[in-house]
Amino acid sequence: MNVKFITTLDRLLSTPSVRTAIGFDIDKDELMTELPPEEALKPLKRIVLDLVEKKINVTRLKSKEQ
Repeated sequence: MNVKFITTLDRLLSTPSVRTAIGFDIDKDELMTELPPEEALKPLKRIVLDLVEKKINVTRLKSKEQ
């Protein structure tokens, strides 16, 4: 994986509205959820696939932040 991919994933998971939408939170620098493992993996897998398929990129994220 390249650095840009990891940075974009970090940016997404650092955004409170994204975490809320996928059922996660951060506690003591750890990504936490009360979802069962199989349900928790679904949105994370979708995010990773969207990044790999370039459906999500930094430019698009920055424009949404504004």
